Amino acid sequence: MNLISVLGLGMALLGDAAPAGAAYTRGLQKLEEQKYDEAVADLEEALRNEPLESPALRYRNEAGRHRHAYYPLYALGLARVHQANRETLPYVKRERLQAALALFGKTAHAEGARRLPELQKILEDLEKAIAEAEANAVPPELAQIKAKVDR
Repeated sequence: MNLISVLGLGMALLGDAAPAGAAYTRGLQKLEEQKYDEAVADLEEALRNEPLESPALRYRNEAGRHRHAYYPLYALGLARVHQANRETLPYVKRERLQAALALFGKTAHAEGARRLPELQKILEDLEKAIAEAEANAVPPELAQIKAKVDR
């Protein structure tokens, strides 16, 4: 294997910082604009290009050289929390909170660990509400019988 092949393989394994940086900054902008679905898409793109978080991601693009903190797992977790807060369906809300919890558990950002207990409590409360609603729900078979009897 020649040196160029080794360097190319190394770059492929390390990810591509320029597209990651661009997607990350777009994702942060969408998060700021409260466009959470778009933020999720951009932040997931950033992670595909550069999966490792860094306090100082360095890259170069047509606009010049860049260096900034790069915490896409944390930002994606925030986007998922905001999506969950807007969600009315309890099962979808739970799914988004679980995703945020996993992301905050993986991020290198200091705020991720700080947010975990609060998010765990919210998720526990939601789980209790879902369990209570399921326990009080009328099975579909009984609902059909009741509808026939009421006619």
